[in-house]
Amino acid sequence: MRVTMIWPRCDEFRDSTICEYKDLYWVECPADDAEKKIFPYMKQSKVLEAIRTIREETNDMTVMDKYGNRTNCLYFLISKDLSIIKPMLWFYPCSHDVSGNRPLREIEEVRMKELTELAHVQPKLI
Repeated sequence: MRVTMIWPRCDEFRDSTICEYKDLYWVECPADDAEKKIFPYMKQSKVLEAIRTIREETNDMTVMDKYGNRTNCLYFLISKDLSIIKPMLWFYPCSHDVSGNRPLREIEEVRMKELTELAHVQPKLI
């Protein structure tokens, strides 16, 4: 798993998933690993919804490669305490959903073997 960005004090989504200000981290995880390392921390209904949405939106591998996204990975916004795990579409950081504000800030890449390691990440902005 890779952590490459942070969204400081996120409260953007205004839904039941994110209802308080927390730092959220952009986590990239190989699809095979997500089943074992991320999905167990999520509600089953959210896992199924995430898989369905991600499959529908990741069918153009050429476009994903163009923007530097790994085609076999899933993307999430996750809080350090793992209370928030929001599956995201790969193109979210460059989409209009963030209103051009670019709230996600690049950090030095952090590699993790387990999701619980996120609690110890000390982000360094680049």
